[in-house]
Amino acid sequence: MLRRPARSVGLALGVLLLIGVATAGAATLRARSQLEVAEHQATIGVEAAQRGDVAAAGRAFRSSTIAFSRARSSTSAWWSAPARQLPVVAQHVRTLDALARLGGRGSALALQGTVDVDVDRLRLVDGRVDPDVVASYAPVLAGLDREVGRLRREAAEVGSPWLTTPVAHQLTHFRATAAHAAASARTASQAAAVAPMLLGGEGKRTYLVAFVTPSEARASGGFMGNYGVLVADEGRLDLVRVGRDDELDRAGDPATKHLSGPADYVARYGPFDPAHTWANLTLSPDFPSVAQAMAELFPQSGGVPVDGVIRLDPYAIAGLLQLTGPVHVDGLPMALDAENAAPFLLAGQYSAFGDQDARSDLLGDVAQAAFDQLTTGRAGRPAEVAAALGPAIARGNLALWFRDPEAQAFVERIGADDGLPPVAGGDRFGVTTQNASGNKIEAFLQRTVRAHVRLDARTGRTRTTVEVALHNDAPTGGFPSYVIGNLVGQPAGTNRSYVSFFSSQELVSAEVDGVGLPLRRDREAGYQVASAFLDLAPGATRTITLQLAGTTDLTSGTYRFRYLPQVMVRPDRVTWALDTDGGGRVEAVRSLDADAGLAPTTSRTDRSVTQRRPASVGPWEVVVDVERRSGSG
Repeated sequence: MLRRPARSVGLALGVLLLIGVATAGAATLRARSQLEVAEHQATIGVEAAQRGDVAAAGRAFRSSTIAFSRARSSTSAWWSAPARQLPVVAQHVRTLDALARLGGRGSALALQGTVDVDVDRLRLVDGRVDPDVVASYAPVLAGLDREVGRLRREAAEVGSPWLTTPVAHQLTHFRATAAHAAASARTASQAAAVAPMLLGGEGKRTYLVAFVTPSEARASGGFMGNYGVLVADEGRLDLVRVGRDDELDRAGDPATKHLSGPADYVARYGPFDPAHTWANLTLSPDFPSVAQAMAELFPQSGGVPVDGVIRLDPYAIAGLLQLTGPVHVDGLPMALDAENAAPFLLAGQYSAFGDQDARSDLLGDVAQAAFDQLTTGRAGRPAEVAAALGPAIARGNLALWFRDPEAQAFVERIGADDGLPPVAGGDRFGVTTQNASGNKIEAFLQRTVRAHVRLDARTGRTRTTVEVALHNDAPTGGFPSYVIGNLVGQPAGTNRSYVSFFSSQELVSAEVDGVGLPLRRDREAGYQVASAFLDLAPGATRTITLQLAGTTDLTSGTYRFRYLPQVMVRPDRVTWALDTDGGGRVEAVRSLDADAGLAPTTSRTDRSVTQRRPASVGPWEVVVDVERRSGSG
């Protein structure tokens, strides 16, 4: 008698299970389909916003909001109620429901942002941006920052360890999108907070502009041959003065010129007398230190106190020309534009001008022309300015420093400080070559770096071999003497460089072409630094081999290596390899690049990773997840 009710109950439960699974499948399929539509539309909206097309961005964000709403209508519908009660099945429906809910909020926020902020009012018009308009948007952007940050935190709490791969992937993608949106919102909010002050809305601001060129190498961007003074007053920008570096050397009282800091900068570069030689101020790869030295020295060199320093090179000027269009400069047979400016300023000008004095002011003249055109008429929207200058910032061609701590924090946030990163947190390595022959020969220098790290996964100890090959293919003739001649009594085409190696590890030994290399040892910003002068004959290659040793923290299960490139005419070629021992196992590899367009070639086994980068033009980092096993493996 009891079997029939039990059988009936079991049948009923089975039917309910089938209904639950069926409704779960229907809800999941419909929700995932709409979520894909919503995310696609959101991506279109972001891309439109980045290129300054507010109308298209608004349409896309509106479509995204509708698609997220439709997705949620599936996950929260009455007919999906059985699915929300079943173990394992329920968390999939709940996860998709949360994604639909949070995604809808995010798209609605983005849509509201396109309505509340009129980006056309943030354009540079006739050389002026209204600081009051920027300030009026600060509360709006701060509110968006808070809301998007809250959304990101809620997205981090969504999920379950029992999700199928498609749903787990969708959740991971959504979290990444939310994190990116939160970072963008924070950047916009900080920009609105500091921009009125930087634009002179709270009193006139004066900035020193350093025009540099890597054709004569220096660790911070290149040789500074020209300078400018930029004034911001009530939102109006004026480049009021352009001059040459030797003017600053001659101005002021040589008996009283001095630098009081930063301490590391003075200790390491003081012997090169930067206080009396502006060409040597950019010897440090840490631009904040360079900028502070410039700001202290400028009033002692015939200038005025400045509120910040801007450093830009021919690549950055090409970015400006992307905004302004071509410019015409007296004495040049052609107009310079975003395509031909950098090649001409880095190399072509030296063939066009046999007389050094005739071309010494050219970089400053081009910058002046670009700036004059930029401050005439209507310049690009903020998104267009970011698109034009963003690559220059990422690659170190444009760098900023401000006295104001809040403004400098914003500069660091957008990666425009071009400073040495903190030495803690993993392995770091970089090489700088500085022109010591008084010529413009670095257009002929190719640097090839091969680093091989051996990591003991049990102890975190590292042993690294680095080979740095310097190849000089400068000719012995065919160029003016100021290009391939030198001031050190060597044959034409010779490159004399002051070579320095920056590392988080201790230097054990150094050789050049198989012979021991004496190196000067220093410290800067926590880095071990080793330096020497090297001569490279025309057509010669010299190879420096370093043995390094250190310890890295593997508590988190990750090993980090960060490469610190120098801005060069020819980008570095780098091969980086990691071998693990001590029972270690490579679980995953992630590359964090300033320039995603130059992805490395990566190969990997259970114990090793190799990356080849044919053109390293910005700082990059490799993160390796390492499983630490007991035993020797």
